[in-house]
Amino acid sequence: MSSHSAHSGSGGPAADEKLGFEAATAALGLKANISEADHPLLCEGTRRQRGDLAVTMLVHYKEDQEKLSKVSLSLGLYITGER
Repeated sequence: MSSHSAHSGSGGPAADEKLGFEAATAALGLKANISEADHPLLCEGTRRQRGDLAVTMLVHYKEDQEKLSKVSLSLGLYITGER
């Protein structure tokens, strides 16, 4: 059974890529609502994973200005289209 047959009405790989991108950019913008003093390892791990995801996405989408802009906005960065 392929991964697509498990989805009813699946749009295929392009839809999966779009959904994955939207989920990843949403995850970059999330802020934990926990005390770092109470949960320092969880906060550090979350920061590292968020940083790794951010770097991966910035490198992967460096040639796609629209997606790069969305990633940057999720991180709170503002990049102009000028080079």
